[in-house]
Amino acid sequence: MLKLPMHGFAKRVDDVVSRAESILQARQDFLFKGPSPASPPNLKKPDPHDKQK
Repeated sequence: MLKLPMHGFAKRVDDVVSRAESILQARQDFLFKGPSPASPPNLKKPDPHDKQK
């Protein structure tokens, strides 16, 4: 990845990525606690690297 100063376009891209990650995390949390008791096997063990940010 290119090393760019965090301003302008790069900053906006980073903001969008952060927002998308939090939306996906919220969706995953909803799926874990959701109404359906049978969750897909790929949701049972979240990747530990995802939660270290």
